[in-house]
Amino acid sequence: GESIDTPRNEHLRLWAHEVLRIFFDRMKQESDREWFLETMKSVTSECLEEHFDYLFRHLDKDKSDVVDADELRRLFFGGFMAEG
Repeated sequence: GESIDTPRNEHLRLWAHEVLRIFFDRMKQESDREWFLETMKSVTSECLEEHFDYLFRHLDKDKSDVVDADELRRLFFGGFMAEG
Protein backbone atom coordinates (compact mmCIF):
# COMPACT_ATOMS: atom_id res chain seq x y z
CA GLY A 1 0.00 0.00 0.00
CA GLU A 2 0.91 3.63 -0.04
CA SER A 3 3.36 4.97 2.51
CA ILE A 4 2.05 7.02 5.40
CA ASP A 5 5.58 8.32 6.06
CA THR A 6 5.21 11.56 4.12
CA PRO A 7 6.54 14.83 5.54
CA ARG A 8 2.94 16.04 6.00
CA ASN A 9 1.97 12.94 7.97
CA GLU A 10 5.11 13.15 10.07
CA HIS A 11 4.15 16.72 10.99
CA LEU A 12 0.60 15.60 11.81
CA ARG A 13 1.93 12.84 14.07
CA LEU A 14 4.29 15.33 15.76
CA TRP A 15 1.36 17.74 16.29
CA ALA A 16 -0.72 14.94 17.80
CA HIS A 17 2.19 13.88 20.02
CA GLU A 18 2.60 17.38 21.41
CA VAL A 19 -1.13 17.84 22.03
CA LEU A 20 -1.31 14.48 23.77
CA ARG A 21 1.67 15.20 26.00
CA ILE A 22 0.55 18.73 26.91
CA PHE A 23 -3.16 18.08 27.54
CA PHE A 24 -4.12 14.40 27.45
CA ASP A 25 -1.41 13.22 29.86
CA ARG A 26 -2.62 15.68 32.51
CA MET A 27 -6.23 14.50 32.53
CA LYS A 28 -7.19 12.48 35.59
CA GLN A 29 -10.70 11.29 34.73
CA GLU A 30 -11.07 8.45 32.24
CA SER A 31 -14.19 10.11 30.82
CA ASP A 32 -12.17 13.28 30.09
CA ARG A 33 -9.46 11.25 28.38
CA GLU A 34 -12.02 9.41 26.25
CA TRP A 35 -13.68 12.70 25.28
CA PHE A 36 -10.33 14.28 24.43
CA LEU A 37 -9.22 11.39 22.24
CA GLU A 38 -12.52 11.36 20.34
CA THR A 39 -12.31 15.13 19.90
CA MET A 40 -8.76 14.85 18.63
CA LYS A 41 -9.83 12.17 16.14
CA SER A 42 -12.65 14.45 14.94
CA VAL A 43 -10.35 17.47 14.55
CA THR A 44 -7.80 15.36 12.67
CA SER A 45 -10.51 14.20 10.28
CA GLU A 46 -12.56 17.38 9.85
CA CYS A 47 -9.88 20.07 9.98
CA LEU A 48 -6.74 18.27 8.84
CA GLU A 49 -8.46 15.86 6.44
CA GLU A 50 -6.65 12.77 7.70
CA HIS A 51 -8.02 9.68 9.39
CA PHE A 52 -6.44 9.49 12.87
CA ASP A 53 -6.54 5.69 13.21
CA TYR A 54 -4.97 5.29 9.75
CA LEU A 55 -2.29 7.86 10.52
CA PHE A 56 -1.35 5.98 13.69
CA ARG A 57 -1.97 2.45 12.46
CA HIS A 58 1.64 1.51 13.25
CA LEU A 59 0.65 1.80 16.96
CA ASP A 60 -2.42 -0.44 16.61
CA LYS A 61 -0.99 -3.34 18.61
CA ASP A 62 -4.20 -5.40 18.70
CA LYS A 63 -4.89 -4.82 14.95
CA SER A 64 -8.43 -3.58 15.69
CA ASP A 65 -8.13 -0.65 13.21
CA VAL A 66 -8.79 1.67 16.16
CA VAL A 67 -5.89 3.28 18.01
CA ASP A 68 -6.81 3.61 21.67
CA ALA A 69 -5.30 5.60 24.54
CA ASP A 70 -3.08 2.74 25.70
CA GLU A 71 -1.66 2.24 22.22
CA LEU A 72 -0.93 5.97 21.93
CA ARG A 73 1.47 5.58 24.86
CA ARG A 74 3.83 4.00 22.32
CA LEU A 75 4.03 7.29 20.36
CA PHE A 76 7.54 8.77 20.65
CA PHE A 77 9.50 11.35 18.69
CA GLY A 78 13.22 11.99 18.66
CA GLY A 79 15.92 13.40 16.47
CA PHE A 80 18.58 10.78 15.89
CA MET A 81 19.86 11.82 12.48
CA ALA A 82 23.40 13.12 12.27
CA GLU A 83 24.90 14.74 9.21
CA GLY A 84 28.04 13.26 7.82
